[in-house]
Amino acid sequence: MLQHEFEALTGMSVEDTEFNQVINPMYMSTDLDKQVFCKEWKKHNLGNSEVAKAMSDRVNEQRMAIDGLKKQLDSVVRFLLSRGEPACDKQAIKIAGHKECISIKMQQNYELSEDDRAFIIEMCR
Repeated sequence: MLQHEFEALTGMSVEDTEFNQVINPMYMSTDLDKQVFCKEWKKHNLGNSEVAKAMSDRVNEQRMAIDGLKKQLDSVVRFLLSRGEPACDKQAIKIAGHKECISIKMQQNYELSEDDRAFIIEMCR
């Protein structure tokens, strides 16, 4: 949901920081339709809620932790692929998927294996 949508659905004007740091993270952590979310936000006056802010802070912390883990996994995959060994390639594929591993290999000018070539041919059919 975009900020202007939230404002139109709630009839409230909010600062960019409030929308980006509180409202949107909370909305994105739910499976609610934006109309339902906005109705509940307005009904419960969540803009002035310490609970809403605490929940949004927690969501933001979790997102940052997930991003950190993704970066770590990417580093592991890149290290494994840099070894140029079939066993390492297989482990990297288990972590990131064959398509992502081929993409990394091509970006780094690593040699493609016969399995990589077969995968590419199959994907192009």
